[in-house]
Amino acid sequence: MKKILFMLLAVMGVFSSCSNKVDDLYNPDMTAALKNAQYNRAFLSQFGNIDPNHTWGFNNLGARVAITNANEWASYVDVPSPLTKEEKELVTNWFANNQNPVSTPVQWSEYFAQQVSSTEFAKKMSYLTDGDGTHLNNFNNGDQGSNGQVWSGELTNPNDQNSKVFHEDKILFVRGGSTTSYSCLITCDNNRKCNDFVIVPGELIDSSLAGKFYLGFDFSAQNYDGKGAIAADGYYNDWIIKLTPCNYTKSYRVIAEDLGEIGDFDFNDVVFDVYFYKISYSDESTNWQYVEENNAAITLRAAGGTLPLYICHAGKSYEVHQLFGVEQDVMVNTDANGVQKPVAIFTLNNCTPLDEISIKVKQDNGEIITLTAEQGKAPSMICVDASFEWPAERQNIKDKYPEFVNYVNNQTITWY
Repeated sequence: MKKILFMLLAVMGVFSSCSNKVDDLYNPDMTAALKNAQYNRAFLSQFGNIDPNHTWGFNNLGARVAITNANEWASYVDVPSPLTKEEKELVTNWFANNQNPVSTPVQWSEYFAQQVSSTEFAKKMSYLTDGDGTHLNNFNNGDQGSNGQVWSGELTNPNDQNSKVFHEDKILFVRGGSTTSYSCLITCDNNRKCNDFVIVPGELIDSSLAGKFYLGFDFSAQNYDGKGAIAADGYYNDWIIKLTPCNYTKSYRVIAEDLGEIGDFDFNDVVFDVYFYKISYSDESTNWQYVEENNAAITLRAAGGTLPLYICHAGKSYEVHQLFGVEQDVMVNTDANGVQKPVAIFTLNNCTPLDEISIKVKQDNGEIITLTAEQGKAPSMICVDASFEWPAERQNIKDKYPEFVNYVNNQTITWY
């Protein structure tokens, strides 16, 4: 019997998932075994008999091969369009006229960076690195090298992959990095590190830029080309870069119930995408010999539960509310008394589809419950396509997708 586990491990529980409460189904002192048994009974009562061969979408999770060249990006990821003149002007003018903006943290390990603009001072700003210490190649002297072979998916002949339409852009695909912080070197100050940056959401700049994010640096120097000190002025327009979270188009989406309050079956207590890929690299650790690594990019999209939820792999764990930057009792991206947040992205290194990505929940009584999708049994998580739209808070999955009931009985049914 094939058993695939995604464990959600949580640390501190305060409340359970917000849902339509079924009388007497929720008991914080219930043992894991009893809670699982009640969940199974409630699932069968709602959806009927289960196909004994049901694997809940977790079969055939093969690794994707990720190609790092810009002329192939669009085969597996959405490629941002080149910045228009209007966007550059809007963003540049806003940064130049708004002093000391508040930075909005985002957490992405895989993202795109695009040059927007820079001032004369930025010519002394070089070697841009992100929070993971990753050097953003070709971001030097306040500018970025241009790439003339960027493919966004356009073909002159839809039936011919050799008819790709390329465009030029100052863009970089960052993998295994971190947007938690940024720094650059001030070359006229003996390469002093400058980490005076902000990240500004586009909706603060203009409604047409909603959902976009911009990184800005404020230049300062103790000795600017022998002309004395230049103090930071609070305007972060000296070097501006657009940041876009990576959206893998061929990923798998996991939707889950945390078994807090049993009976709502909205399957949005946690929603995240998984994209398995291979990457080839060389550095000092490999003696500059190319090696292959199997990784998994995790894109956290929603957290409708209020119990502590962790996604774990190889001894590391990631609490979903912390990734979103909210308190434990705040629901995220489920449209009910919660908040809207940009996705969070992190990378699991040396992870293949055969590895166990664990998902555990810490219940109110302190007991850890492992979420499962065992063959032929009631699932606490389901694997769907990345295009799947998860139910809103308190919306039963069968109300949003009436064919789900038939899918439970027969896994060959197309239900969404």
